[in-house]
Amino acid sequence: MSEQTLKVKTLYLRNDAAATWVEKNPVLAKGEPGVEVDTGKFKLGDGVTQLGRPALCRRTGKRQ
Repeated sequence: MSEQTLKVKTLYLRNDAAATWVEKNPVLAKGEPGVEVDTGKFKLGDGVTQLGRPALCRRTGKRQ
């Protein structure tokens, strides 16, 4: 895997309310992040699975 640098001023992540994720049930590209703006939870796509009710990652506020 090669290292790449992305230089942008603003990076937008796919985002919506939790209920809208369930309603639209999209498929995110492999490694594509999606954010639930009302819960603070985020999802990572695998390019196959619909995200209406996926396993979620969650920010903990702890740095490792």
